[in-house]
Amino acid sequence: MKALDPGKLDKQIIVQRLSETNLRGELMNVWSTLTTVWAEVLSRGSREVWRAQQAMGELEYLVRIRRYDGLTTKDRVSWGSRTLEVIGVQETEIGTSQYTELYCKEMGV
Repeated sequence: MKALDPGKLDKQIIVQRLSETNLRGELMNVWSTLTTVWAEVLSRGSREVWRAQQAMGELEYLVRIRRYDGLTTKDRVSWGSRTLEVIGVQETEIGTSQYTELYCKEMGV
């Protein structure tokens, strides 16, 4: 397979991880930055879903980054003003390069 053009990794994203933090004696869930990387972000389509008796749009994306071990579906991606929920993670090889593919969705759009 032909190698991926590195110029396609043209969107800067922030991968965030949920962690528990003790804030004044109270445990709070806080999203913190795990890493900031360059990515290729591809739209995978949209669909309408029903939540709480209300129709909402759901956009799906494939986010491809250089290989980064340890990412899970408990992480999320911040891309500009968008926040994407990671729903799948897959390691892949294109040519001689290794990548991590994040399958994501954006809710409520």
